[in-house]
Amino acid sequence: MADKSNDYKDVLSRRRFVALTGAAGAAALAGCDGSEGTDDSTPADEGGDDDTSTEDDSMEVADVRHLSGTSLSPADIQFNPWGQNTAQISNELIFDPFAEFNYATGEYEPAIIEEWEFTGDAFEMVLQEGATWHDGEPVTAEDLATYLRLDRESGSSIWDWGSDVEEIDERTVAITVEGDINPSLIEFSVMENRLVTKHSRYGDVLSEVQEAEDNSALTEFVDEEPIGNGIFQYGEADEQVILTERHADHPNADNVNFKEYAFQYFDGNTAIHQALLSGNIESMFTIYTPGNVVSDLPDAVNEYRTPRNGGVGLIPNHTHEHLGRREVRQAIAYAMDRTQVAANSDPRTKVAPRVPTALPNAQLENWLGDAMDDFETYGRESKETEQAASVLEEAGYSRNGDDVWEDEDGNTLSFELIAPGGWSDWVTAMESVADQLNAFGMDVSFSTVPFGELGGSDGRWANGNFDATAEYWTAAFARAAHPYHNLRHQMVNPKATLRENNYSYPGAVEDRGGSEADITVPARDGSGELTVNPVEDVGTLGTTADSETEAELALELLWVSNQDLPMIPIQEGLNQTFISSERFDVPAEDAEVAQVQYANTWLPRQGEMTYNGN
Repeated sequence: MADKSNDYKDVLSRRRFVALTGAAGAAALAGCDGSEGTDDSTPADEGGDDDTSTEDDSMEVADVRHLSGTSLSPADIQFNPWGQNTAQISNELIFDPFAEFNYATGEYEPAIIEEWEFTGDAFEMVLQEGATWHDGEPVTAEDLATYLRLDRESGSSIWDWGSDVEEIDERTVAITVEGDINPSLIEFSVMENRLVTKHSRYGDVLSEVQEAEDNSALTEFVDEEPIGNGIFQYGEADEQVILTERHADHPNADNVNFKEYAFQYFDGNTAIHQALLSGNIESMFTIYTPGNVVSDLPDAVNEYRTPRNGGVGLIPNHTHEHLGRREVRQAIAYAMDRTQVAANSDPRTKVAPRVPTALPNAQLENWLGDAMDDFETYGRESKETEQAASVLEEAGYSRNGDDVWEDEDGNTLSFELIAPGGWSDWVTAMESVADQLNAFGMDVSFSTVPFGELGGSDGRWANGNFDATAEYWTAAFARAAHPYHNLRHQMVNPKATLRENNYSYPGAVEDRGGSEADITVPARDGSGELTVNPVEDVGTLGTTADSETEAELALELLWVSNQDLPMIPIQEGLNQTFISSERFDVPAEDAEVAQVQYANTWLPRQGEMTYNGN
């Protein structure tokens, strides 16, 4: 039976601080990255002399720079979201989101789209009044339509149900719909986007893509000096720092009373922790930070924790001689103690999935209901080694003289498990998984790989160059609240919701190494079999307007996910965002307004992160 405890409530209610010993913490981590600081390591209080200037009759803007952190070098990024080496976090200030999902309320809050409505045959969006590009021109329906048309060419999930784009007037755009649609998916599909496409910059790219047989003109386009529309605009960048400047013509500019927002590059979690401990940066959008480091942070540093609706899982390459077998994947799930793995990673920010399927914990009751007890938990809080051995033996495996499992041909059940180097919580989780599987008698080697070698269209993930890898097992964040996006991620096309991954699941699309095959598992009632076609059936889940069909189809597909384990869930996490209140007034750590991804870029737009004169 599944454990129905409220995990995130338990995690979030834990006391944040036991004792604050900032000096000791800073001393413990000082110099861990081998650097003693250079002229490029701009301290947080640089960027002005704290004087204020009167910009208009109602607003005084301090000549102050807020310094935040990033783990990507500004010299290596660009701002075309469909291209390679896309910007990290600075883009969230430079370009406004359509809307922002609030995890406390479960609703989207307006941003550059101020109104939206599904009319039955179209989804209409109205641009924020007064929205302007950073070159002074107004944001128009043509700009929004260009984004949506490029998005269609890239094959995003919107176009599972959208048929065309229409410009209704200068501020209104409609995605037209032909046939049935699942209304509950629309906001998750559309509002998660960010308006980056000034038509004068992207219009030619759109024409090229529409006339070509592929979208290479879009993916190869490099936007290095963006024309944005957000609350801050691109200023300049070097190898270490990217500088943005307050956009005075933004409709919400009066909410921002400081001139500059900059992002300093740090290589790895330890360097970022050190910067937070020493006060060299004033915020970080997301950084895994263990409890002992959090306890050592200065009193002024606030920690905002928000759900990820997912976390790290084990993604098998289904072409692997062992991992491509369902029984082996099930044995891996049985042989793990997921609760112990989560505790090893960080009990403050990690929890074990209650039921390994394509749903985060918070949504299990909503979609499984009374059927949840039928689903296999694979042992959440303990190793189920007897069951693991049983499924392997039924598949023809046996232990050899070294007590290691091998198949009927004498091939050792061995594989390499990899994780991105420097992602310390993921690395810890995968080390724990490897240790547990090796203790059970599998031959698992674990290694870390630089993220630059894993991600991107030329990386090891996209090329299927791995046995098993750490990666997200859900679509993550707001959209993971609906099973459609998670099922599409697990069974059909991970690229549609996250990063390219040729994991070669047979039910997946050919671009991800699959063959769009049927998947057959034992029926949930124990009698007979259940067969689904992930490409077809997940597509139907995304388009049906009938709630009964939605519920029935979701349950069937979630059962297949639970039985076939195209991806193996390991843990769910909370994102940690940090903001110092020494010079900036910010909300309390449990404030509803801060329950977004990410607080340090959303709060300035809301007037909830303001310079206090210190």
